[in-house]
Amino acid sequence: MNRLALFCGLGFAASFASAASATATKPPASPDKPVSFVNDVLPVLGKAGCNAGTCHAKADGKGGFKLSVFAYDPRADFYNITRAARG
Repeated sequence: MNRLALFCGLGFAASFASAASATATKPPASPDKPVSFVNDVLPVLGKAGCNAGTCHAKADGKGGFKLSVFAYDPRADFYNITRAARG
């Protein structure tokens, strides 16, 4: 294994471990605070890559489901998730 591959692999593992421990120590959200589509849901879709150009943000969407590129149009995304087709 070359040194660059080993270095990249170790860096990825370390960043993944630190992210996992950071999320594990984060206190749960207050049950009184309502969920915000823009502040709570769209970031999760972005992190998962759902609204990237290679997934549901393609011109025709994917599997009959379409999102705006990088959450550019939150109203349309909300409609498509909750009302359109299978929502």
